[in-house]
Amino acid sequence: MNASQIKTIKKLIKAFGIIDNNQPFIVVRAIYTNPLIDTIREVSRDVRAPNSYELLGIYLPEACQEIKQCITRFGSMWQERGVTIMCEGWSSKTSYSIINFLIYSNDITVYHKSIDASYVTCKDADYYLKLMKKVVEEVGIEKVVQIATDNASVMKAAGVRLMDEYPTLHWTPYAAYCLDLILVDLTGKTNIGKVIQIARKISNYIYKYDWAVNYMKKFTNGRDIIRAGITWFATNFVPLGSVVKHKTALKDM
Repeated sequence: MNASQIKTIKKLIKAFGIIDNNQPFIVVRAIYTNPLIDTIREVSRDVRAPNSYELLGIYLPEACQEIKQCITRFGSMWQERGVTIMCEGWSSKTSYSIINFLIYSNDITVYHKSIDASYVTCKDADYYLKLMKKVVEEVGIEKVVQIATDNASVMKAAGVRLMDEYPTLHWTPYAAYCLDLILVDLTGKTNIGKVIQIARKISNYIYKYDWAVNYMKKFTNGRDIIRAGITWFATNFVPLGSVVKHKTALKDM
C-alpha cells in the first residue's frame, strides 16, 4: 500500500465519521463496508451521501421490509416444528420500561416486537394476558407450542389463563429464573452464606485499594476476580467462584 492509498483510506475513515462520530472501530469489518467503497468508486466521483430524510423515509423502510421478507422464510419451518414465544421485560434506571417478544424455533431466535410499557400504570395479569394473546394470534396459534416468561406472579397468572384459552400451548417459566430461586435458597443456608461472606470480604478488601488490585493482577495474569453475574442472584456466587479459581494466586500474593 503506497502513500497515496494510505492518504485515501484516511479520508474515507473521516468521511464515514468513524472517528468524528465516535463509531466503534469494528464497524469497518461490517459486511457492507467494502462493497460500499467499491460502489462509490465505480459509480462516480460525484456520488453524495444520502440525507437524513432519505435515510429515515426511504432506506430504513426498505431495510425493514427486507428483514420482514427474510423472517417470512421461516414460516414453513415454524409450521412444521412449532415455536416458543419468549416474553422478557427490561427497565432502565429512568423507569423506561420495554417488553420484548422473541420467537424461537430450531435453534434460531427471531425478534418479533417490543411494547413500550413506560406509562402503563397497572401491569397486572389482564395486561400481560392481552399482550400474549395478541402475539400468539400474530404468529398463529397453530404454530405456537409454548410461551416462556419469568416466574413473576402476574406472569404466571397470565400464563395459566392463556393455557385455558388455548389448550394446545403450554406456559413455562424461564429455567434461569428457577435457578435463581435455587441460588436464593442456597444463600439462605448458614454454612453457605458464611463462605460467600468470606469471599466477599477478600474481594472487597482487594478492590478497596488500587495498589492492591494492581498487585493482585501480577499473580492472576492481569485478570480480575470480580465480574458481573449473568443474573442478579448469581452475583452472590461470582466472588466465591473467582476466589476459588484464583486460590493459589491469592495465596502467593
